Amino acid sequence: MISISPENCEWYTPSKIKKAIYNTLLKIDLDPCSNPGYPNIEASHHYTKIDDGLTKTWCGNVYMNPPYGSHTKKWVRKMIDSYQSGNVLQALILLPARIETNYWYDLSPCVSMWCAIHNRIKFSSDSSSKIKNVGSFGSAMMLLSDDISTQERFIDNFGKIGIIYAEVKKLANPQMRLVSEVTSE
Repeated sequence: MISISPENCEWYTPSKIKKAIYNTLLKIDLDPCSNPGYPNIEASHHYTKIDDGLTKTWCGNVYMNPPYGSHTKKWVRKMIDSYQSGNVLQALILLPARIETNYWYDLSPCVSMWCAIHNRIKFSSDSSSKIKNVGSFGSAMMLLSDDISTQERFIDNFGKIGIIYAEVKKLANPQMRLVSEVTSE
């Protein structure tokens, strides 16, 4: 097993997760972190390492599986800026489930829900999908979308892969408690 390291940070999204991505977004306009050669993700546009997607404009429906390691935060920041500007309409981002990182907290206000993917992902290290490497960490799929239909598709598709989480932004009843209290009479 080869572990993911700063020297070896490109790991391609496996088929099982790609199917859930396609069924959630329906159409992908951009993969800003695409692999060279035949693209691993079906999208209208691809930016490879040579194109340097961080210097390009991102628009529409975007799927991002960024390079992992010290570069991840740059890619997440670009997504945040592109989403908040309105250029990116909705997005799915595959990230290490490192909830203690600054990029996780920076991204959180944009995320409508996320999936804690069950088991470690078996990534392929080339577009042929022949060489499988298990990540040394858990993974999460983040959804950036206010569209109810997209959110429902996310739950339907990623609920089969892991546990779905959504932030409690506003309680319907301010008196409601998240933890119920048992009272004896």
